[in-house]
Amino acid sequence: MRKAILFIFGLILTSNLVAQISINMGLIACYPFTGNAQDQSGNGHHGTLYGPLLATDRFSNPGSAYHFDGVNDYIDLGLFSGFTQSNEFSISVWIQPQQVKLQTILMLNPDNFTDRFNAMAYYSHNGVSSTIWDYGNCNAGGRLIQVGTIFSNAWQHWVYTVHPLTGMKVYKNGVLTNSQTTSSTLINRQRNLWIGGGFDAAMAPFYFHGIIDDMRLYDRAVTPSEVATLFTLESLCTPTNVEETAPGKANYLVTVDHDVIKINVLPSAPSSTFTLQNAEGKQIFKKENISGGDYFEITSENISNGLLIYSFKSKHGMIAGKVIY
Repeated sequence: MRKAILFIFGLILTSNLVAQISINMGLIACYPFTGNAQDQSGNGHHGTLYGPLLATDRFSNPGSAYHFDGVNDYIDLGLFSGFTQSNEFSISVWIQPQQVKLQTILMLNPDNFTDRFNAMAYYSHNGVSSTIWDYGNCNAGGRLIQVGTIFSNAWQHWVYTVHPLTGMKVYKNGVLTNSQTTSSTLINRQRNLWIGGGFDAAMAPFYFHGIIDDMRLYDRAVTPSEVATLFTLESLCTPTNVEETAPGKANYLVTVDHDVIKINVLPSAPSSTFTLQNAEGKQIFKKENISGGDYFEITSENISNGLLIYSFKSKHGMIAGKVIY
């Protein structure tokens, strides 16, 4: 029966895989925060920690997100000039805020109101909870603001996009909450990009209070359908130069047969680590030090029916795919 299901869903899996590849186009940095602030996109934009502590993520996994104290915690990602020269950009991030205050999710430091990069949620704008997305000259089309954002301390997904032709947009939990057709241009990129902290041009502290997780940065504006995908399915941090491949290709064969997931590793495959995630992005199985020629099985214990995402990560990169269980 499982073989039949796998066959029936073949075309659907192909279309899902195309969407997965699309989600990783233009991905320039990805921070799953699984124990560290390393960039898992393969582009080397690793973060340096200044205070935030590891915390439990939205799937109840310990040490898989970062808590910021709202006082002086931040993660320094280095010079923004090393990320992109494009004026298209997107931020996808999960947060669990603890209060409304002067705070940022991601900003350039030092700040400049006429040449700013600053993505804010639950920012206290004249004492009122607000969502603000600043990119470029805030006096000339580079500010998107929504005053009166209702506060919630639940886990939530935010996306900020900017495009020279289509303007600026903000999404919350997959839904467009604010947009404008204007945008601006960022001039000085020789400044550092900080997660969760910074100072504005008047030296007021902008330190986030709460938990931040699964941040993805793009050098393009993601589409509304991609925003919905990012909200409903946390994709892998796959390097942009490594193809995501369907089952049965490359050096690995992953199949489902009668409630058993079977993994065949071809002799030519490099040493790798295998991980299996459910559709919510929660890791449900991991096996390290896999060698060419290995074979192993995963039984139905602790695995629910539905879409599963697997990956083989080696020193050469990552191969990923999907199966229906």
